[in-house]
Amino acid sequence: MDTLPTLETPIKYSKEFLDLIRDIKRFIALLKNNDIDFELPELASSNELIKLWEEERRPVANFINQGGTILDFGCANGFLLRCFQEWSKYKLDPYGIDPNNQRIKEAKEVIYPNLPDHFLSNEENPTQGFPKSFNIIYWNIWDNWIKDPK
Repeated sequence: MDTLPTLETPIKYSKEFLDLIRDIKRFIALLKNNDIDFELPELASSNELIKLWEEERRPVANFINQGGTILDFGCANGFLLRCFQEWSKYKLDPYGIDPNNQRIKEAKEVIYPNLPDHFLSNEENPTQGFPKSFNIIYWNIWDNWIKDPK
């Protein structure tokens, strides 16, 4: 198992987040189930992967300019949303919707086991507690729908 005594990044990650990515196989699965659009290096460590992930996705968190509820439309397994919580200087209350039932299941059971009613597949109706409006809505259309023609 790949251990993380300290991550060599400027971010101070929470213990809960470090526990989520500590096992390299689990971390790779989380990334793959989040529709990453970059190649995973072979034999990478958790440190290498989190640095690569940060380079690719952390700039988005810089646009978060307030706290409150955040809806990730097309959230996959919720891992990016969880990262936004780590990277943002604001307190974020996460919600997600995705068409893939397996990814929503992973969000509910692995990434957000204490917030299962915050994540819905397209087939589910919002349950009690799912807001009718959000402070922030994130939808990365480029990752989800437009592919590089190269």
